[in-house]
Amino acid sequence: MNNLSLLFSTVITDHEPIKLLDGAITLYKRPTSHQWQCRFKLSTGAWHSASTGSHQVAEATTQAIAIYETVKVKLASDLAIKTRTFRQLATQELAMAARVVQANPNKRTHVDYIHIYTKYLIPFFGNYQINDITQELVDDYVAWRISQMGKNPKTYTQRRHAGLYKRVIERARDQGLIHRNRTIPLLEVNADRAEIRPAFNQQEVNY
Repeated sequence: MNNLSLLFSTVITDHEPIKLLDGAITLYKRPTSHQWQCRFKLSTGAWHSASTGSHQVAEATTQAIAIYETVKVKLASDLAIKTRTFRQLATQELAMAARVVQANPNKRTHVDYIHIYTKYLIPFFGNYQINDITQELVDDYVAWRISQMGKNPKTYTQRRHAGLYKRVIERARDQGLIHRNRTIPLLEVNADRAEIRPAFNQQEVNY
């Protein structure tokens, strides 16, 4: 399109919001940034915003429309619009646990949370995008954890790992990073087999 001004609903200054595509997209600038941002409403009713990466109106306009069309295609294909690594989301959980410990150093439970995130979950899953986590990867984690610990952890420890891992997945879902129809495999807990004492024989009963 040679005349990008046709996309604008009104003639505006460099700091006023710009309406594109009959008001479907809004270009605007944050007070702390020179780059144009774009914002538009999704078919789900939620709002989506993103940086155009440009401080030039013409370039930002083109980029905003490209972002808008890309998001529409992803929604139509049941794909997540945004993505994050496991590390980015787990770090948010880690920060929450750290604040609890700072406020109350006796919170041993949250100290354990920090240990599990920093020593096991983040080192293994950290660089993977949430939507790229597969059952095979989760199974690999279980084997890797045994190699790190030198043994199969007790049921209690497995539950801790599974619970903290699930928190990250739920955080991703709450932030709209996982499509509602997408299933991310969870960590399972393999309970310890309890040792059952043999029944008393008659000699032991008499004793």
